[in-house]
Amino acid sequence: MERSTAKPTGSRKRAAPGAAIGDPSRILAGEVIEIAYVAKRYDIYARDVARIAGLSPSASRPDRACSTAAQRRLREMVEILERALPMAGNPQAAMAWYKAQPLPGFGRTAEQLVKSGNAGAVRDYLDEVAVGGFA
Repeated sequence: MERSTAKPTGSRKRAAPGAAIGDPSRILAGEVIEIAYVAKRYDIYARDVARIAGLSPSASRPDRACSTAAQRRLREMVEILERALPMAGNPQAAMAWYKAQPLPGFGRTAEQLVKSGNAGAVRDYLDEVAVGGFA
């Protein structure tokens, strides 16, 4: 008996490939953020996207990545990375900053702050830096 190699088709509508990435207005507008496109944009593995966003490894599966909680966490991460992009220069440098650079006054990285529910503090920090302040 032959096995079918066709992938099952889901009824869930998704944004066009890459639609939410690189355009913060679409991110804020509620487009579905797909882990595969975040991985491609920031040149990392999909399983690492889930880990960096503070999601379980199973969240890299498409059916799990569309949950409300996963989308909220991915949206926070991508929004912050896109805000850091002008400061960092390129997506890979923005990801390196997100994961490794402790924020002054917090002693923790943006990744750690987002995972602990303090994405607003990171956004405030980036807003302050954007207007020329030393946050």
